[in-house]
Amino acid sequence: MKRKTFATALCCVCSLFAGCEQVDDLNASGEDLRMSLVAGIGLSASRYAGNSPNEIVFAANDVIGLKVNEEDFVQWKFDGAKWRTVGNAVYWEDKTSSHSFYAFYPYAANASLGNVPMPYLDGQDGSMAKLGKHDFLVASKIQSYGDDGTVSFTDGNTFTHVSSLISLTIKGGGDLNNASLSKISFRGTNLITSSTYSFEDKKIKLVNENQDELSMALTNCVMSSGDKTFYFILNSGTVYLSAVTLSIHYTVDNVKYKAEKIGIQKDVNDKFESGKRYDYIVTIVDNSLKMTGNEIKDWEAGNSLGNITINGEKEETQS
Repeated sequence: MKRKTFATALCCVCSLFAGCEQVDDLNASGEDLRMSLVAGIGLSASRYAGNSPNEIVFAANDVIGLKVNEEDFVQWKFDGAKWRTVGNAVYWEDKTSSHSFYAFYPYAANASLGNVPMPYLDGQDGSMAKLGKHDFLVASKIQSYGDDGTVSFTDGNTFTHVSSLISLTIKGGGDLNNASLSKISFRGTNLITSSTYSFEDKKIKLVNENQDELSMALTNCVMSSGDKTFYFILNSGTVYLSAVTLSIHYTVDNVKYKAEKIGIQKDVNDKFESGKRYDYIVTIVDNSLKMTGNEIKDWEAGNSLGNITINGEKEETQS
């Protein structure tokens, strides 16, 4: 869109020209060509509102950045029913021209087409409710006014995930019955390094090097016969999974243990993929930690990778 037309811009035009009829250059037919927006995420219609990461919708007060052609990114806020611009309305120039649209979530200031700030991945608490704070989504399309001027990020143009999602389920019972979990961490090259995204080449760029560990401290996290599932978002493509270390710290009968495995996947050629979900199930028996699976495909189930065994060892007491 060559002209991004706001209400304030119309007032400026009126003051500069002798007749307000000049304003109708925007819309010679006299019709209201106000732009509207609808948006969906991935393959579902939902956003971390249910009991599964596949239940993903935009929630009230979510804010995205939307760029039209060469204009700047504009904030659009979801009120729970409709998307509205933060500030002045945006209008179509005409009903016939096609325009390029680029959108991202969550909104960040000073974004450009080749440099969109992504959320910082440190400080995650493992809860599904907080995933939206760290989940970076993008969408793009080319379209004209159509029937009603709605920019539709649905069907084949939905918002997609850029990072990778880890679902870690720790099985209750057995050696973990009444055990207290104290820390979960993933270590690997640039797993949580600050990044930016480029719409121009559809890639992420690392901003600060060597932020390698996502560590989550737990308090009052006592295991029983039930399972506990934790969710984490990590950078994709930064390290081979054969070099990623998973550590789980826990206490049983006042004795501290650490279960650790270097290489959560044996295939040295595999890395975390953009937009993929990896499901791991952890069981500890006789201080040996077993992991099954990582299921991948757009935040949904995919292929199982088999079992990974990790030995649980007593931690040295610090004097």
